[in-house]
Amino acid sequence: MLQNYLRTGFRHLSRNKISTVINVGGLALGMAIAILIGLWVYDEFTFDEYHSKHERLAQVHKGTAQKWLPYPLALELKENYHQSFKSIATTTSVYDHILSAGNEQVAVPGQFVEPSFPGMLTLEMIEGSTDGLRDSHSIMLSQSTARLLFSDNRAIDQLVRIDNNLDVKVTGVYKDLPHNSSFNDIKFLSPFELYVTDNPWMSEAGWDNHFLWIYAELLPALTFEQVAPLIAESEIKVIRNLDYMKEEAGSNRQVWLHPMDQWHLHSTFDPNTGTFSKGPVQFVYMVTAIGIFVLLLACINFMNLTTARAEKRLKEVGIRKSIGSLRSQLVGQFYSESFIIVVIAFVIAMVLAGIFLPAFNDLSAKQLRLPFATPVFWIAGLALIVVTVVLAASYPAIYLSSFRPAVVLKGKITSGKSASFFRRMLVTIQFTVSILLIIATIVVYKQIVFAKNREVGYSRNGLLMIPVRNMGAGRGMYSAKFETVRNEILKTGVAREVSSAGGMVTQAWSQGGGFEWAGKDPSFTPTFGALGIDQRFGRTVGWKIANGRDFEEGLVSDSSALIINEAAAKVIGMIDPVGEVVHWKSKWHLMNKDFRIIGVVNNLVMKSPYDPVMPAVFYLRDFVGSVHVRLNDNANMTEALKKVEQAFRKAVPDQPFEYRFADDEYNKKFAYEERVGKLASVFAVLAIVISCLGLFGMAVFMTERRTKEIGVRKVVGASVFSLWGMMSKEFMILVGLSFVIASPLAFYGLNRWMESFIYRAEISWDVFLLTGIGSAGLTLATVSWQLLRAAHRNPVHALKSE
Repeated sequence: MLQNYLRTGFRHLSRNKISTVINVGGLALGMAIAILIGLWVYDEFTFDEYHSKHERLAQVHKGTAQKWLPYPLALELKENYHQSFKSIATTTSVYDHILSAGNEQVAVPGQFVEPSFPGMLTLEMIEGSTDGLRDSHSIMLSQSTARLLFSDNRAIDQLVRIDNNLDVKVTGVYKDLPHNSSFNDIKFLSPFELYVTDNPWMSEAGWDNHFLWIYAELLPALTFEQVAPLIAESEIKVIRNLDYMKEEAGSNRQVWLHPMDQWHLHSTFDPNTGTFSKGPVQFVYMVTAIGIFVLLLACINFMNLTTARAEKRLKEVGIRKSIGSLRSQLVGQFYSESFIIVVIAFVIAMVLAGIFLPAFNDLSAKQLRLPFATPVFWIAGLALIVVTVVLAASYPAIYLSSFRPAVVLKGKITSGKSASFFRRMLVTIQFTVSILLIIATIVVYKQIVFAKNREVGYSRNGLLMIPVRNMGAGRGMYSAKFETVRNEILKTGVAREVSSAGGMVTQAWSQGGGFEWAGKDPSFTPTFGALGIDQRFGRTVGWKIANGRDFEEGLVSDSSALIINEAAAKVIGMIDPVGEVVHWKSKWHLMNKDFRIIGVVNNLVMKSPYDPVMPAVFYLRDFVGSVHVRLNDNANMTEALKKVEQAFRKAVPDQPFEYRFADDEYNKKFAYEERVGKLASVFAVLAIVISCLGLFGMAVFMTERRTKEIGVRKVVGASVFSLWGMMSKEFMILVGLSFVIASPLAFYGLNRWMESFIYRAEISWDVFLLTGIGSAGLTLATVSWQLLRAAHRNPVHALKSE
């Protein structure tokens, strides 16, 4: 019987070539998109699962998502809360460093970590072991970094110099971490003890010095919910007894854990809930919904075209039933035909997915592959086939097998009002979904553009940043040579100003408290960002003075002056804070004195452009963490870079030259959102293509069904234009109804989605207007060719009996 089902199915498909091509093509495209989106979503939801301990790893935070923590807190957790943890590791943040070995030199990001850290990450070692960092002058390299430094030679026990300052020995080489690991960009690990030795100030680090990260691994028997209340007051219990920390203790900023499984998709802190409840996960849900909708559109196409051609098979159904076929047999026949189409479509979809996967990886910045050797992949593929067959074939099978043979054979049934209504409903659903996708894609794009165009408080164009990579004493030597660097760069004539700062303007700076001012509530202990700069920094980056003045060169009194941003002025709560005195006590910034506010600048967006601007203070300091160069407006960038590099190498020949443009660094902050926006755009376009395929198939069916009607109308004088208008009106009504349904749904859903952004664009009426006009135009463009072709046909041929 199955063989007969398949033979009959293939025969029917071969007789209806246009319908078959549209069905197979639409399903194949929909399934290919579902496969690609499925791979992408799986990759997002399994982020960091490469690390076998991911369910027990967390990063320690305190207060409102502050991950920069004081060194004593790590010691406190190890000493008095060790019963909750298998391991606690202190690390620096990730920075680029220069690694040298012989004549080879590379700039790669890395961390200084405690010896337990590699074991927490369960690194896959190629040479050495995860215990290699127990030697205080050691380094562990990623496989790619080892090849850059030593080619194919054995790296273990070789000597490497870090930042032309520290000599270390390679004690391990580990396999590069996958792209879906939060530590993917880390190319070397070196002991935290070495960092402490090279930075003597760390021995004086107190509870008010926030400069490191802390990672924790729970004991297998414990959960984050169990440990959280145990460590919540681990800092407060200590600092409430310290004179210099009593005020900060009053803020009651609790210590908490951010689980590794939430780092990637829940990376945006929600101050309302006090958790990382927001983040890229909203984009993942959106792309998942698009994948489901696209597959649904392809299934709707199938149902539409199958039921539309039902009347051509009514006599077949009647004869089969009259000679004894059971309804279940007819359902089986129609399901087998649908199964053939779906399997063929799935095979084509796999081919299409393989062809488009490289481009998809480039677009999504992934390294996805079709996991043919993984049984789960084939199980998922089989599930996709079954789901598609059930979705696409159930109604046609039930509908076609429901006719009574006596009625069918008498010719009293053509297509049925219910079937016609159902087809119209499916077309309406199709275009409702398509219009929703179009509106959503436009709004996502507008939100990204809105955030990118947000006022950042400084001029990004033509601003060159040169990070300083030396550690410890090396930074001091660099600071002493800064004036030489500045003069050499200015001599080239390609720059109009050069300045120094403790960090780059596109990155977050150090955070801390210890600020007091007149009228301040003693229980109020806000955190401020603080950046040490020179007198030329404001002119170089192009910040805007909202009130007061900028720092002046040679003015001795400015050594005790502060410039604050508008967010800080709001926190201080003064209408005009210029001239007010602020006392700042901070071991980290070596401060314990009064400062006078001399100016207020517009807020500088240095962290995420989606987050509120942090209150910040700027003060004069000769510590050089980065060099900022304001290039001339008419400078040729290629030539300017060459001249800046030559000047830099002349002034400090032993230092590596790296550079970054401020506008490039700022745009990187939108990389994930832009990728998702592009993905959504591509899939929305493909969804529309699938809908148009179905629309075209319906137009073909309608013109075939109304051939004689068109012939009669032409004979009695109907024009081609009037025939086209008559037949296209039905489609336009359906698209108009879809627009009416989709618009309020889109407005409500996108408004809810936009609530997750503090800075968000407005959903304006022009989005809906353009979408409505575009949908109507696309509909006419899709069906007009077939409708005009039918209207131009010779009525003589149309009126002939079949």
